Amino acid sequence: MENELAIQHEIKPEFAIVDLNSATWAVGKMTALDSKESIVKAQYKAMMDDIENDRKFLMSRFGAQLMAWTLENAKKGAKSVKLLTGTVSVRTVPEAFFIADEDKFLEWALQHLPEVLKEKTVTHIDKKKVEEYFKKTGEVPDGCDTKPSEERVYVKG
Repeated sequence: MENELAIQHEIKPEFAIVDLNSATWAVGKMTALDSKESIVKAQYKAMMDDIENDRKFLMSRFGAQLMAWTLENAKKGAKSVKLLTGTVSVRTVPEAFFIADEDKFLEWALQHLPEVLKEKTVTHIDKKKVEEYFKKTGEVPDGCDTKPSEERVYVKG
């Protein structure tokens, strides 16, 4: 039967919970699954971390080369090339505005832009309004920073 669980083959059809021993055995099997689940989750996390580290390494090792190759080999006006193993493309990542130091920014905002602060039991920064202020004035408030736009290479399977 396709949907049978492995543990089903371990338990005789006539088995029943009838005493302390049988109850202890069944509960032990169930609680052992918690342990097994924790181990599998830890292994999964370790594997995913390995994959992410490998991805970062490959991108740092070959990203610039792939970008140059793609820009040289893409059809006129295009910034991507389809390969048998995936598509490599170059895209412009827009400038990113972010608050790098909230404490420093809060000091600045209290004096220069108090309307971006929302009062609650804890002061909250309306980051959207701060970004609108930056886009409107070009001023980067204390505690904030920008990332310039850049070309990035992407690989998709």
